[in-house]
Formats: sequence, C-alpha cells, structure tokens
Amino acid sequence: MASAQRGRVDRALRQGAVAGLVCIGLLLALFPATTGAAGGEYLGSFGPDGTANTEFEAPGAVAVDQESGAVYLIDRQKQVLYKFDSSGSPLAFEGTAGYLSGNEITGLSFNSSNGGSQVAVDSETHVVYVTSNNQIRAFEANGEPHIFTEGPGAGTSEIPGAHELLGVATDKVGDIYASDGEEFNEKIRIYSPTGDLKTEFTPERAGSLVTIQPANLSVSPSGTIYAVRRSGSVFRFEPSQFPITSTTTFSRGTEVDSMTAYTVAVDPSTNYVYIGQEAAGVSRIAVYSAIGQFIGTLGGPGQPGDLAEAPVGVAVLASDKRVYVADRVEQLEGPQQVEMFESFSFPEGPPTLSTSVSDITSQSATLRARINPNTFDTTYWFEYGQVDCAVAPGECTKVPASGASIGSGHEPVPVSAAINGLQPGAKYFYRVVAENSEGATESPTRSFITQKAQFGSGLADGRVWEQATPGNKFGGSITNSELIQAAVDGAGITFQTRGSIVEDPEGNRALETSAVLARRSASAWSVDDLVPTHTVAGGLGYGP
Repeated sequence: MASAQRGRVDRALRQGAVAGLVCIGLLLALFPATTGAAGGEYLGSFGPDGTANTEFEAPGAVAVDQESGAVYLIDRQKQVLYKFDSSGSPLAFEGTAGYLSGNEITGLSFNSSNGGSQVAVDSETHVVYVTSNNQIRAFEANGEPHIFTEGPGAGTSEIPGAHELLGVATDKVGDIYASDGEEFNEKIRIYSPTGDLKTEFTPERAGSLVTIQPANLSVSPSGTIYAVRRSGSVFRFEPSQFPITSTTTFSRGTEVDSMTAYTVAVDPSTNYVYIGQEAAGVSRIAVYSAIGQFIGTLGGPGQPGDLAEAPVGVAVLASDKRVYVADRVEQLEGPQQVEMFESFSFPEGPPTLSTSVSDITSQSATLRARINPNTFDTTYWFEYGQVDCAVAPGECTKVPASGASIGSGHEPVPVSAAINGLQPGAKYFYRVVAENSEGATESPTRSFITQKAQFGSGLADGRVWEQATPGNKFGGSITNSELIQAAVDGAGITFQTRGSIVEDPEGNRALETSAVLARRSASAWSVDDLVPTHTVAGGLGYGP
C-alpha cells in the first residue's frame, strides 16, 4: 500500500502543482456543500494476488454479490474475469470447466474501450453476467456455464446482442438489462432471468428526440435505470411500473451529471448513485442522492486514495459499506489496481431540525421548520407562548395538539403551522420539538413581536400601510436610494425618483435622480417635484 501511495505522489508532482490548484478550484465551484452523510474513508487497494504489490493489466468494470460479498472484475487486456472476496483476496472458482484457472475465467473477449464491457451479479441466484464479444455470457458462482431456458439464447449460456452490446446490469427481481450502444441503433433491452426478452426501448434525452449511446448501466431497487452515455454523462430513466413487464414504458432520460463518465453504480441500501468521472483532468467518484443532491466525492484531488485517471469500474457492497473502484492508469506511470473506500451512509439518530417564523401580523404568524427524520419514523410539534417554552413548557400552546408524523427518511421535510389569536404588539416565544425511536430534539427558543394594533384597518391581514406614490408614475420610477425622510406626524415623506412621477412636470426634466415630496391629506396622498424646472447644459469635457 505504501508503494501505491508513493506512485500517486510522484504522478501528482509530475502533473504540476499549478494545474492541481486550478483543478481543485474548479471542483469547488462545480460542487455545492455536502449533505453531511457519513463515510468516504479510504480503505486500501489490491491487485490480482489480493495485495497492493501487484497490478492488473487493464482493469475494467466491477460488480459485487450483495449476499456473498464476492467481487468480480474484468481485465480488458488480459481478457479474463477475476473473482475476489470482499477484502480483495483471490477467491477460486470451484467448477471444473476448462476455461477456469484459480480465480479466473479465461477465454473472454472484452471491448477494449473505457466503459465498453461490464459485469453484473444476481445476488439471489449468484449468476454472473458479462458482456463479451457482443454477447451476454452467463456463469454460475462456481464458474460453470449458466443455461438460459427461453429467448434467443435458449439452451445456451449466451444471449446474442444485436449490434454492439456493451453494458449489463440486474435488478432486485433478477431481470437482466443490456445496452446496445451502436450509433443510430441504440437500445436498452430487458430480459427475464430465463433469457426471454421482456421489453426494449430507445434511450432518448429529456426534452428532445436525441438518443444517447448507452454503455455501463446500473438499476436502483425501485427500477430506475442509470445509463452512462458512451464516454459522456449519466442519464436517468424511470419505468412506468416495476417490476418490468412487456407493457412498461420509460421516461426520457434526465441528465444526472454532465461530466465525462465511464461507469455508474447504485448503493441498494441508500439509493446513492456513484459515478466514476473525469473533469478538467481530475478524476474522482462523485456521489448523488436519488433526488440528485450532491453528497460528496471519493478519491478526488487531495483526498486519500486519489485516483490517477478516470475510474472505469465502480461497485458498492451495501453490507460492508464498501466501494470498489477500478483505477485506470494507462497514460501515467503507477499501479492499476482496485481502490476500496467506505461508502457514504445516512445518519441514524434523533431528528435534526431548524426553525423560523414568517407572515407576522398583529394577530397571527406562521411557524416553520425543516426536520430530518434521520432514518426513523418521526413525530413533531410546535410550542409557542409569551414565556420561554424551554423554561415553562406548560404555559405554551402546542400545535398540532397531538403532534404530527413526517414518517421516516433521510432528507429534511418542511413543515409549518399557522397560529392566530395573538395580541398586537406583543412578544412571543416559539420552538419545535421532534422525536423518534432514537430520542427527541428541541430547537433553540426564538421569539418574534407582533405588529401593533390595526387602528381600524379594513384589510384582511390587518396592515396599516399606505401607498404614498401614485399608481401611474408617468414613466418615472422610485430609486433604491436610502435618502428617505418622513415627517414626525406621518403627514409627509421625501424620497428620490429617476424622472418625474407627476402628471405634468414643469420644465424639461432630464432622466436624472431627483427629490420628491409626498403629502398626506384627509383623503389621499399627493406628490410634488423638489427640483429646478429645467436642467442647464454645461461645458463639454471628460467626467460626469
């Protein structure tokens, strides 16, 4: 592991410190703040013998068996499929087929381009699928052929592709997803575990009829397809129903990330999406939530386990909270290995929250909060009164009286409560309380002051404001200047305008800032210009 780290330091020095600073600055601009999810620790690396002392010839796609923990990796140059345990130690295939050699399946033919071939595992049946020589090849966990009973590959262990078969993935019910990335013939096809073709569709971009050339694929537990456009960005396709049937349709793909990518994987425990990407010469794994919120990066600039070039394979083992990344180093010196990181996970514990107040009038207000359940079913309520509710909770009003549920989850949920019957010009205290099975959380106590009495206002919200300027401003406008002064008795106010706002101004008014006086009578407001009647031209010259 030490030699691998030295190689990465040497590469960084060769690439130049200035370029690194530019790239880091670009990344900070591209990505917003993270959600605070835990994880991302670098755990080490391994080569063909399970240690960091060896390297693959050209590592490619990675897949994991969620039940057994087995890790599968294709080597695009050696043309073999490797098998390892979850820690990276070689795990021998136990079959007797002639193409088996220790932890290798030989005799395969992978696409040599980055993201051009893929491996997938059905974690219930443990059947392994790889795209090889425009076919889906199927193997049992011991390496022996897996025979399809239906469809175009019935009686064999191979499903033929139509044009250029690149990606393969499985969903939680065992259906097989395959991508045909040949230009003008783009398709994503879905087969049953028996090999029968269920349905297919042309992957089009949202908002247009332009198709993408799909390569690597990944499928979420709810059936959402994430497809990498060949040497491009990642797109999301939502099914009309799940599990998939012959009548299922798919939405046009929305772009998840616009950076150059070669591989994608979904963590089945969190639905976080891990994308191996490259931007401005910087490589990393970018992680997003199911709703597209940026979570963080793995192996990025300045992070432990920094990746040398664009990652060409990624997989997430949910039970071990571990991410496997195939690190390509074709153009630079250094080991080509699988890097291991801790996956990002949801925080689990009492709710976290924030609170605020809005729409304050003389008799009402709206209390607001954002509450994250932090995984568990959560109930909340507001408390308010004219005493500090943390000191004397019994003297505060609780709304809703019996509390309300926001369910479970991992994202902040906005809630609010409108309160009425308040006293004008009075100070009120408020807070929000939320609880789940892990405990209760109370926000800090805050306060607000209601508006003063209405003075007989007939407006529904009790406002006592008056408009001092005419509705028709005759082409003039009020400026944002702070040079405003009001009379003590409220009968007059001066402010600034650009151009006159009176109907028939005296003289030739230029479009310049000028002062206006508004006066209040018993029935209405009137305005007058406080400016000379015209503007005198000065001498020509530089300056204002």
